[in-house]
Amino acid sequence: MCAHHPHTRGFSLIEAVVAAAVVAIGLLGITSAYAAYVRSSASLAGSAQAMFLAEEGIESVKLMRDASWSATVGSFTAGVPYYLYFANGTWTATTTPQPEIGGEFNRTIVFSPVNRDVNGDITGSGGTLDPNTLLATVSVAFPARAATSTITLATYVDNIFKN
Repeated sequence: MCAHHPHTRGFSLIEAVVAAAVVAIGLLGITSAYAAYVRSSASLAGSAQAMFLAEEGIESVKLMRDASWSATVGSFTAGVPYYLYFANGTWTATTTPQPEIGGEFNRTIVFSPVNRDVNGDITGSGGTLDPNTLLATVSVAFPARAATSTITLATYVDNIFKN
């Protein structure tokens, strides 16, 4: 120990404690950032799956329409939620809930009537009911963090084959 600097060892101990604290705070920050990244990735995966299920719902409605408007899409009751299932190479809609991907997703399709004005354009109100056009709205609900999120897609479906 040097006579001129009696507290040299004390400063080294304080520096070591401060350095350990800085390292601990840095590791805590890195760990927190990684945890946030993992949570965000899981949430995005659910959103992507829900979007694909919604798109698949729209395409399945078009396939049912193509097979037979009168036996499928044209016979659905407006405002009633329908659930899709795929059996024997064919899409079918039912009012009985169907589990999607491990029961985490809930996909529904609701059909709404469409009215047209005197020019044949779709109108929100008034006009004449078009029996050969429906608005198909596909909604997919899925768990996201502590709540449920929903993705919704809508499209008009026409009886283009007059079947």
